[in-house]
Amino acid sequence: MPVRLENICGVGVDIEDIKRFRGILKNKKLLKKIFTEKEVKYCKRFSSPESHLAVRFAGKEAVFKALACSDGVNKKLMLNEIEILNRKDGSPFVNMKRRALKNRFAYFISLSHSERKALAFSVIGEKDV
Repeated sequence: MPVRLENICGVGVDIEDIKRFRGILKNKKLLKKIFTEKEVKYCKRFSSPESHLAVRFAGKEAVFKALACSDGVNKKLMLNEIEILNRKDGSPFVNMKRRALKNRFAYFISLSHSERKALAFSVIGEKDV
């Protein structure tokens, strides 16, 4: 469902230090609190999973910030309810776990990382009803 420019209601951006995510795979409790099983499985495929975890975390934060525009819908939202996955072509997308937010908004996300930093930018728009 296309979202027109006038339906855009929020933007968010986040940048993270990748070094903060080194060793996080050993902390199962923290992983479960922040990431979904699919996200962890995807990141573990790489020789440097911390960069992929960091960029997903930045993506979740960017989406969370973009949602702040909408009547405080993000107040009780947990980070593991925002799932950042990749399409077959490698492009990232947001799989919102909370049905009401999934049905109400369209999510757009861009992720990037270097050796040291992970960056994400998100735009959300209200879906036409």
